[in-house]
This record gives sequence, C-alpha cells and structure tokens, in this order.
Amino acid sequence: MFVITDLAMFYLSDASDDEKHAAVMDRLQELPARLPSADLKRHVLKVSNDILAFLDEWNRNEPPSPTPETWNAAIEAGMQYSRRRMDAYSSQFSSTVLHLRHELAKRGLYDRELDSFADFPTNPIGVRFVGQHLGALARQLPDE
Repeated sequence: MFVITDLAMFYLSDASDDEKHAAVMDRLQELPARLPSADLKRHVLKVSNDILAFLDEWNRNEPPSPTPETWNAAIEAGMQYSRRRMDAYSSQFSSTVLHLRHELAKRGLYDRELDSFADFPTNPIGVRFVGQHLGALARQLPDE
C-alpha cells in the first residue's frame, strides 16, 4: 500500500514526466520477481504472439471498405467493429499486459514507448505495437 500511495503523491508533485517514470521503474525493481526469468520469457512471448494473432484475426474479418453507395452504413459498421475489437483487446489482454510489464520492470526491462501505448492502445496500430514491443522485451530475458 505504501508504494502505491507514495507513488500517487509523487505523481501529484511538480516532478517531470521523466522523473516520475524513473521513480515508478525504481519502485517496481524493488519488488521481488515471482517467476523465473525463463518462465517469464516463455509467458511474455506467448502473450505477445497471442496479441498479434488476435489482431490478425480481427483484421481478416474487418467490414468492407465503404463505397459511395454504402458510405454511411459502412462507416458506422467500421466504427462499431473497431469499438468491439478494442473492447475485446481490453478484456482479453489489458490486465495481463499490465502484470507482465510490472514483472519485466522488476528485472530492469521496460520500454517507455510501450508504457505509453499499453494501457490504451486506441487502434490496431497501437495493439500491434504492444504485441511487438512485449516480444522484444521478452527476448532480452535469459533462456535459463
């Protein structure tokens, strides 16, 4: 509880974003790692691949592009499809990605760009970014 409260107060301070990010990463590194690195690596790579497969599947089933005759209906269908895709991503992956980012940070592995996208990737480009960058972090972990 102290860590969360302490960090919340720090975030309310006038510290720069870089200082705030560094403080969070320092605190996470103080926490004990729960998984052996090789197990974490396998798990993060699996989640990374699952995110990319999820995105590919949704992209394959995307509604057709609008034509002048179908413009309004097609735009509405595309927007609804996009909302459903992002809702599905959030329910399937958001909490897992958060947990894995914390586990990686405990080992000194973090990606500031990933941190800026991971909570709310907003569109398929952001989802792909999360999947790819998680995989890149995982590959930095030892195999043993």
